Amino acid sequence: MLKAAIAQTFNYPTFNNFQKSSGSQDSSNELLAEFSKYQNTMGIIAEINADDKYDEIKIYDAFNNLRGISKIEDIKGRKLAFINVFSDINEVLKYTLVEGANETHISETFNFKTDTVLGSLKEPINLSQKALSIDNVIFKDVTLYPNPFSNELHINTGNNNNITKAILYNYLGVKVLEKSIRSVDTKMNTTKISKGVYLLKLIGNNGAFVFKKMIKTE
Repeated sequence: MLKAAIAQTFNYPTFNNFQKSSGSQDSSNELLAEFSKYQNTMGIIAEINADDKYDEIKIYDAFNNLRGISKIEDIKGRKLAFINVFSDINEVLKYTLVEGANETHISETFNFKTDTVLGSLKEPINLSQKALSIDNVIFKDVTLYPNPFSNELHINTGNNNNITKAILYNYLGVKVLEKSIRSVDTKMNTTKISKGVYLLKLIGNNGAFVFKKMIKTE
C-alpha cells in the first residue's frame, strides 16, 4: 500500500480491479501474472480533460510493454484515474488513453519512482487534448504489415506524406535495417535478421519520430 503526504491511499490491484479494466477473467489473470513479476510499484492520480469519451488509461514502457492500467471514473463531473504502475527500474514511462479498441498516446511522460504517488485529488496530473502525442500526426494513415512478420515488412503510408525514413532496431537498441520512404508502399527485406522483438522507428520530415513494436516469428 502506498501513502502520499496528504494521506491519500493506494491499494495494490486486486482481481476485481483488473477484471473491471480488462473485461474478462482470463485477461485479468494474464494481467496479474504479468504485473506480479515486478517487485516495485508507484501510484498516479490523473485527470483527463478531453472531448473524446475515453474509457481507460494505460501505462507503457519504451518497448510498449504494459506497466499499468486503470478505468477512468466520473467523480463529481471530473474524469479521474487512479493508476498503479509496476517496474523494477528507474525508467521513462508514457500515458495512453483508450477508447474501445483505439489507443491514443500522450506526449507527456514520467519517470518511475518506487513508493511514490504523482498527483493528488486536489492537484491531479492533467492529461489534456493538447497533450496528444505527435505520433498521432506522424502515424496517421500509416499501416505496418504483417505483424508478426517473417521475410518482409511493409510500410504503407496511405495519404500521409510525413514519413521519410524507417529504421529497425533489435531489442538491444542495435540498428539492423534502414530504409528511405519514397513511395506509398515501402518493403523492408527482413530475411537476414533473426526472429524476435524489434522496434521500428518512423521518422517524419520535421525530424519528429515514433517507435512501433514489431515481432519476427521465423
